[in-house]
Amino acid sequence: MINFLKSIKGLILGGAFCLLATSINVLADEERMNAYIQVKDWLVSQQVISDDSGDPQHLNALINANSPYLLSHALQPIDWLEWRSDFNLGSGNDKKLLFISIGYSTCHWCHVMAQESFSDEVIANILNKSYVSVKVDREQWPLVDNRFKSALEAMKGDAGWPINAILTPDGQLVWIDSYVNKQEFNKVLKGLAIRWQSKPSSVIALANRIEEKLLLDKPPVLLSKSINLSRKEWQQWLLQIHNDISTGLAKQQVANGPRFLRAYWAIGLLDDYLRTDNSLFLNQVKLHVDKILASPTYDAVDGGFHRYAVDSNWQVPHYEKMLYTQANMMRVLARLYAVTGNIKYDRAIIQTAKWTEQRLGQLNGIGSAMSAMSENVEGLYYQMTPSQLLSIDLSKDWPNSQAVQEMVKQRQDRIPPPIDEKVILSWNSLYIVALLEAYQVTRHIQLLNSAKLISQQLWNNLVKGDLVYRSAFANNVAIDAEIEDLAWFATSQYMLSFYENWSKVDSNTSDNRISPLSRAEFLLNKVKIRLSDLNELNTVLNLNRDGELPSARSATFSALILGYELGYNRQYQHYATAVSSIGLNSHSQLINEYSYVIQQAKITENVQVNQARFARGNGKVTAKIIGNQINLYFSLRKNWHINAHKLTNNKFIATNVIVDLEESKVIFPEPVKKLLGFDDSYLALLEGDFIVSIVDVEENLKSVNLQLTLQACSDSLCLLPEVISIFVNSQPQT
Repeated sequence: MINFLKSIKGLILGGAFCLLATSINVLADEERMNAYIQVKDWLVSQQVISDDSGDPQHLNALINANSPYLLSHALQPIDWLEWRSDFNLGSGNDKKLLFISIGYSTCHWCHVMAQESFSDEVIANILNKSYVSVKVDREQWPLVDNRFKSALEAMKGDAGWPINAILTPDGQLVWIDSYVNKQEFNKVLKGLAIRWQSKPSSVIALANRIEEKLLLDKPPVLLSKSINLSRKEWQQWLLQIHNDISTGLAKQQVANGPRFLRAYWAIGLLDDYLRTDNSLFLNQVKLHVDKILASPTYDAVDGGFHRYAVDSNWQVPHYEKMLYTQANMMRVLARLYAVTGNIKYDRAIIQTAKWTEQRLGQLNGIGSAMSAMSENVEGLYYQMTPSQLLSIDLSKDWPNSQAVQEMVKQRQDRIPPPIDEKVILSWNSLYIVALLEAYQVTRHIQLLNSAKLISQQLWNNLVKGDLVYRSAFANNVAIDAEIEDLAWFATSQYMLSFYENWSKVDSNTSDNRISPLSRAEFLLNKVKIRLSDLNELNTVLNLNRDGELPSARSATFSALILGYELGYNRQYQHYATAVSSIGLNSHSQLINEYSYVIQQAKITENVQVNQARFARGNGKVTAKIIGNQINLYFSLRKNWHINAHKLTNNKFIATNVIVDLEESKVIFPEPVKKLLGFDDSYLALLEGDFIVSIVDVEENLKSVNLQLTLQACSDSLCLLPEVISIFVNSQPQT
């Protein structure tokens, strides 16, 4: 719990009362009704009201919100205010306590509490009389959610949603909890309201005791300097951490539920398998993922992963489907397919991507989630008989099997769960990353095309001039992008830039934001500017713990390192160092931020899959197994070269390809000979687009490790030699 009270006072409270005081800004009844008429059809489609509903009995200010979750509370009798970024303005109101409720659209217990308590007239009367009530969509405001979630964890030991909190007017926490039943909630609200009116000093005393508790539970200050370990020391740490992760996955096989999909553990272990060839890492991930795929937690009929399982054996899913869950698991599946060649992982990728884009797709990107609830029953849409469950055989092309197709038709007669149509920039960007990583190992062109389309939708809808927004809904954008939004969007653009036609891009200078690379630079420059503010930097440093999404710190660090490697902008390196300046002094801390460990491991030793960049982003190579040979397709920007495999000047390093395949041989193209500005002798060079082939390899080769050694030069300087490790997998011909 880091600086909780300070952040609550500064970023949350004042403006709530300012908004209350300036009631002129609240929609008049007539304006609210007009807003209701505009969204009535949507409310019907989301099963909030029925088609024959008359005029609503209650209509609060949330009717004008830009969030499906908030709109679902607009017909409640509570005088809700919507959370806004200017809540740090204005002064407090000492007459009323502040009630803050945080949730999200597909949260089961949020809906239960909404029906039980927030629709109850008695509770609404207490809140309207004695509290200022504020609703927060946690997906729109992750930093606000993180602060209250941390407080709830400190007070209760764990956290879940909805999060409900009561604070004094000057921002001291008085009470916080997750779901509570109507009777208990009524008792808390009424009791604190009476105490505040009759004896406010006792409430302040309670708040002071809670403040002491939060301060005592504040994590110890970590090392205030960057990790400065040698390559060997990092490798030793990584091996221990990865062994700990593997042990943790093994223990989870017998642990009680609920069980979440440990995507970042799986990604890191598979990356380390590529580095070490340690089959323990691969086997643990396969065991973990195969059990999920064979269970109802994976929807083998429509595609897509449910968020988690209630039990320990993946048999009882919590049926909501989140966009980030699909992105995370597609990344895992892509790595598993690359290293195993098992076609079921390929099929699961395609089926999941198809579901995501068909069911969550919006005009401005991909929506956030599908609810667990259908016709007010959790999981009703997904019900199958035991015989239907047994009929799904993942060893076949099951999406096209007769059994699955019959279940698809059966579901067409059911009412599907409602969708949270809100488009979130960071989640969409993570999904683009997943699409590109999946394309990298499968070469299914529809994955690349989807990544390009969604990227363009995000750029068109969430970037307005120099402003970037976090979310979009119903043709409106809302909320300035957080640093993690900018970082993930930049990362997706850097990855997408690999597929640019360089000759076309280099000749087009009319718009410096047309290409993904220029867009990435625009976004990362915004990250750099934000991090120059010490408060923003400290915020990112403190967001150093993985949840279902990777930590904001690791996402920011990764984007900055990528920007530095591809453009050699030393400012990016400087801020990457600043972002990693909070030291980590135990394995357990690193396990809790394993996404950051993955990035550090790549710096130590990176094995890339099927493709790589070099020469500070001015060169790229794609490897493919074709029949009984391996082709390496090189491309270099104009005025960039690499040395040929046979040199005319021994001062430089020749290009070399090492592959552990008996009887194979490497065939290089004929070099060109040129004079460059830094040497007075003709040099043998390779430039532009060319192919290096490894021929006479074994038939039906599934995968192979390559090591490239090369030295790149521009017309005016030579870079240091580079060693590139590439894992090449065979890919389906599509």
